[in-house]
Amino acid sequence: MKLINKKVLILPIKKKWFDMIRYGEKLEEYRDIKPYYEVRFQNHFGLILIENQKSGITKLLQGEDVPEEIRKEPVQEIIFRNGYGKNAPQILAKCSIRIGHGRTDWGAEEGKQYFILEIIEKMDYKCAKCFYFGKPGDAPEDIPDDCMWEPSENNGWEMPCEEIEQEREEE
Repeated sequence: MKLINKKVLILPIKKKWFDMIRYGEKLEEYRDIKPYYEVRFQNHFGLILIENQKSGITKLLQGEDVPEEIRKEPVQEIIFRNGYGKNAPQILAKCSIRIGHGRTDWGAEEGKQYFILEIIEKMDYKCAKCFYFGKPGDAPEDIPDDCMWEPSENNGWEMPCEEIEQEREEE
């Protein structure tokens, strides 16, 4: 995966939602508004969260509304990973963030506010078999031989995830 920003946020995600994002059926991912995610998103997106205790409304400040020293671009790279292992399937995406109510068919609870990560662009996808692409001689030394994939004329220049996709369509 080619990252624009070396500091990318990695979020684990259940297979159902992962597959929906992969195939373009789900365009948002939801995270509870809790201190754990608040800190991670503050650091990654350069935002400040304002909570009104009386009204229960949470407001998100970004860009020109936050101090210059924490300000960041509103679109950031995030890796959605289906599992916790470093070789688990993952999607690299450009995302923006906002506060709001999500869609129940995409996993949100009715009437609940969430951090909403809007998927602006899927940049890359890596299945569990696609750890390294290219000539084995060019691979970093720490990549095991069985984690390499060298597209060639013999395999139709297709990557394992493309073969898996074809098998899925044939079922």
